[in-house]
Amino acid sequence: MDKQQQIISTALSLFYKKGIHAVGINEILAVSGIAEKTLYKHFESKDALICACLVARDICFNAWLKKYVYNLVLC
Repeated sequence: MDKQQQIISTALSLFYKKGIHAVGINEILAVSGIAEKTLYKHFESKDALICACLVARDICFNAWLKKYVYNLVLC
């Protein structure tokens, strides 16, 4: 997993557990083990990270949905 994906994965996990407003950048950095400079290299702000998390979640959900619907059609 590359650094960007690691940040997104960590942020998604924390956002789901605690809520977006309750999780700060410092907590994401501490849990992910990523340096602050690296985080800001990939995301200009927490809002940009939140948007990236939503895109990643959307991609995962749509992949799951396509697989689910495809399995229904075959049955």
